[in-house]
Amino acid sequence: MFKQPLKKENGFAILFAILLATLVLSIGMSILNISIKELIISGFSNESAQATYAAQTAVECALYWEKKGMILGPLSKANFSNMSCGWQIAPTDQNTRTTANPVYDRGKDTTPAKAFFWFYLSDTAEAGPCARVEVENTYNTTMFFVTQAIRTRGYNICDETSGRRVEKSFEMSN
Repeated sequence: MFKQPLKKENGFAILFAILLATLVLSIGMSILNISIKELIISGFSNESAQATYAAQTAVECALYWEKKGMILGPLSKANFSNMSCGWQIAPTDQNTRTTANPVYDRGKDTTPAKAFFWFYLSDTAEAGPCARVEVENTYNTTMFFVTQAIRTRGYNICDETSGRRVEKSFEMSN
């Protein structure tokens, strides 16, 4: 048998395969990195929307009950627990009125009247969205009218220690 002399291999094919695998791996890692960032951003967007909806809903509910006179009006001696907008009001120890007489007589009282209370938009207060509501009535002695402001701070999670907690606030006044 005739023997052929061995060719000296330089390893070019292995080097080319390693370079190609490195290129494909770096492109894949870049795509994975972008995907992870997009997921994080979309999560923040969802949490921000929950806080926004909680704040907006609380404004509407507070406006509804204030127009009925339940917060600072003639019927406000009633407990906050009488108010409901499809979710629960916080326990009364977390809700306060800052006036000695909670009934705000429009036209007679000149001191501002304020009320604070919490709305929980889920069955478990700490786990779901909530909103802190402040209603303030101020009598303008020079113009003889009552200015009303409703301020809310909506949260996607009521747990104050959560790193995922997002706050949105709204104010409505006349």
